[in-house]
Amino acid sequence: MTGQGCIPFVLGASREHPAWLRLNLPDGVELIDTPLGAVLRREGQADGVRYPVGTFWRGLARPWMGLHAIDTIRRDGAQERIPFTAEDLGYGLAEIALIPEEDNGEIQLKYEVALNQDLIRRIYLDGRDAEGTLEFAYLEDVGSADDRFAEPVLMGSEEVSDEAYASLWLVDLARGVFGAVN
Repeated sequence: MTGQGCIPFVLGASREHPAWLRLNLPDGVELIDTPLGAVLRREGQADGVRYPVGTFWRGLARPWMGLHAIDTIRRDGAQERIPFTAEDLGYGLAEIALIPEEDNGEIQLKYEVALNQDLIRRIYLDGRDAEGTLEFAYLEDVGSADDRFAEPVLMGSEEVSDEAYASLWLVDLARGVFGAVN
């Protein structure tokens, strides 16, 4: 999975530089989430399925909303009734693990959080059909960044979904069923 996005660290900055992300999954699925909506689009398709704003931010830090990364992770898990564990790793790092009970411990999302910076450094996906690590790098000055960091433009032709995405998308990714029914 590769991607890029813009994370404003305070509410005031979000007005000038709103949060957005674009992720490309290995199976040809593209996820886009902007202030105008979220879209799941499959490779080769001009259109996609539109979801409510913030759909693909669930499970990720959203500092402009005023919550710490750890609290956001735990709250997003709790919304789906997913238990969590927390461990101090030392050196200013913590690990938060979301472990869905219905998967009998076969699925885990482990977040490595830098406490002093309040940033997610890594998310380890450990699942039945998907394993991997999402690594995060943060640029402080986007003014010098190239056009890869331009906010994506959503087309007006995406089909609007009547419902939000059915679950925490990162858990479905670890299950190997992401986008299968949504």
